Amino acid sequence: MEYWPLAGWIPASLSALSVFFLGGSLPPLVVAAIAVLIPLAVGRLQYERLFIAGSEQLLGSYGRYLITLTVPLQVLVIASMPTRIAVLALFAGIPFSRMIAGQLVLMLRPDTASRYFTLYPSFQFAGREGKINARVYLIGALYFAFGILPLVFMLWQTDWQLRWDIIIFGPCLVMYFLYLALFRRHQGYNDAVIALASQLILLSFLAAVAFLR
Repeated sequence: MEYWPLAGWIPASLSALSVFFLGGSLPPLVVAAIAVLIPLAVGRLQYERLFIAGSEQLLGSYGRYLITLTVPLQVLVIASMPTRIAVLALFAGIPFSRMIAGQLVLMLRPDTASRYFTLYPSFQFAGREGKINARVYLIGALYFAFGILPLVFMLWQTDWQLRWDIIIFGPCLVMYFLYLALFRRHQGYNDAVIALASQLILLSFLAAVAFLR
């Protein structure tokens, strides 16, 4: 979990490169669809639960409807951007969205996480009535750096003309409302829920860049 933002550099780079090389030869919607599907393919073990089996009670039908709407909206937002901005937004947005979504693991403490639904590797349970054994992750400098450095690079490449405060605050606000929904209804999370949160946060990030460029 500590290196999840760093792992996001791989799909972020692949998505950005796909837009960079295909942007001039294919229709914008096709290029945007390829860019969105690459992270889903790279994270197949995590994201397939969103599309195929859902995520039991924590995700349910509402979560499947939500991710089904999120992906096309991401495609439309990316297609509306100039190629250069889309490349930078994808490269910065995927690690940043993972960094923000990872805060849910920290905010939903081990003593409030549901033993029935928590599937993330920071938690292990010894049966239905077993005691919760959890390792609490702390935000370190590397975790923050891996998520924020691509964003700084994007702002630098755009000569700091983008509203960086809204670009950062908007996704954080989305994460906070997701936290409230998870805490009040389920008191826990699982891997598919964190994956869904990262996609919703990424959508808010891309939308902020598209409208504020």
